[in-house]
Amino acid sequence: MNYRVQSLDTSYEAEQIQIGLFRKKGEVGRGELMLSLTRTTRWLSWNSFLKLHPDITRQEAALTFLELTYSKELSEMVRDDLLRRVRLGQPFKEDKLLILEEMLLALTPVIELLEELGVTYLIGGSVASSTHGIARATANADLVADLKPEHIAPRFQLS
Repeated sequence: MNYRVQSLDTSYEAEQIQIGLFRKKGEVGRGELMLSLTRTTRWLSWNSFLKLHPDITRQEAALTFLELTYSKELSEMVRDDLLRRVRLGQPFKEDKLLILEEMLLALTPVIELLEELGVTYLIGGSVASSTHGIARATANADLVADLKPEHIAPRFQLS
């Protein structure tokens, strides 16, 4: 047998049962499981981060967490928006940090447009792996599209 189990602490038999259960969930069920795992992982990371940094404000913690999770540029944009909101008297909403669906919110209109234009596309990354294989706690997507001039011309002027 050339098959190697994916986890050192799982037997072949147990992994086969696990894979069977994942297959029964269907693509939507596996996608929901991936979102749940990612949401849980992010929540655990956020709470651990807060425990490691009890000396900073929640707002500063949020900005630092964003920088570590995404990028310094995003953290700075959020900081600017946060300062604007404070000036307007709008409260800081910590729960917005744990929104996971932002990837799907960004991906969905792109996919809808590709389908409307009849463009062949492929989604990869952990989103595809989780939907078609075993769920992962990470959430990233790679999108490859076979765009041709005839797809672009109806929407954009080519020069």
